[in-house]
Amino acid sequence: MDRIQFASEILKSMPPAASLLDVGCRDGSLVDRLPPSTAYFGADLFQNERGNVAFLGDIQKMEVGRKFEYVLALDILEHVDDLHGLFDRLVGMMESRLMVSLPNCYDLKSRFNFVFKGALGGKYRLKADPSLDRHRWVVGDAEIISFFESKARAHHLHLAIHRMKYGDWASPSLASRVRACSRWILPDRLSTSTVFGVFSRQLLV
Repeated sequence: MDRIQFASEILKSMPPAASLLDVGCRDGSLVDRLPPSTAYFGADLFQNERGNVAFLGDIQKMEVGRKFEYVLALDILEHVDDLHGLFDRLVGMMESRLMVSLPNCYDLKSRFNFVFKGALGGKYRLKADPSLDRHRWVVGDAEIISFFESKARAHHLHLAIHRMKYGDWASPSLASRVRACSRWILPDRLSTSTVFGVFSRQLLV
């Protein structure tokens, strides 16, 4: 299960949003998993093939000029230097709920890559040319939860934590089902690939 699918499952458990801002939307595929009644707005550095990036540019600097019932930032904060400032800015854009996810860099897979491959790889690599699309923070499960809790207190928001674990019970892939078994063996800090925080202005069912 990828983070878009995981996020959409969380959204299904909440009342449909009248409007939703998807920060760092990339291909904008989340729109396919939303009810038709939700007005979808993408935000990204680049326009995608769907043409559904409504806010093109750096979300840290642009003036959006409105609020949205739900705001999502899936694996976005680790890409910026001032993740505290961006989080606070996103809170100012949301009316009801904010969903933020951060990758757990201390999970078993990342530890294996670091020990046996010598690097976390991917967007953590220091390349010869500067890149806007790289990770600037290496954080683990406990640090992510502590960050979420401190932000919830600072903004007087209710917080719900959702951990995206290894594997997928429903997958036709045997390997994916075997990885899902690790949830019963490994502690959260090792079996969680991504931590999602859902921040609400009030406790809603």
